[in-house]
Amino acid sequence: MVRGTKCSQILIDLMKDIYNMRGGSEASKLFLRKTLDIHPFEDISQVESMSVKHDCSLFIAGQNQKKRPHNLTLGRVYNEHLLDMLEFGITNYEGIENFKAIDIDNQLKPILVFQ
Repeated sequence: MVRGTKCSQILIDLMKDIYNMRGGSEASKLFLRKTLDIHPFEDISQVESMSVKHDCSLFIAGQNQKKRPHNLTLGRVYNEHLLDMLEFGITNYEGIENFKAIDIDNQLKPILVFQ
C-alpha cells in the first residue's frame, strides 16, 4: 500500500480500512507511511521493483489529482511483471467505523460492489 505524491484523507482512510480487513500486520507485508512519486499507469518499473524487494504480489496506490480526485489503483504482480491493474475513482466513501460493530473473522474475503 503506497501513497502517491498527493493523497487525500479519504484515500488514507480507505487504505487503512483495507489493511485492517486483510488482518493488519500479520497479513499485509507493507503499509508505507511516506509518500512516493509513483504513477503506476505511466511507469510500472518502480512498482515492480518494490514488489520484488518486499516480496509482494498485490499493490494498492492512492493518488489525488485535480482532474482525477481520490483515485485508488489496485494491481497484481507475478514473476516480477505486472499482470493487471485497475483504477477506481472514489466518490462516496464510508469507513468501517460508520457501520455497526459485529465480530467478523479476518479470513473472510472482502467484496467490491460497482454501481
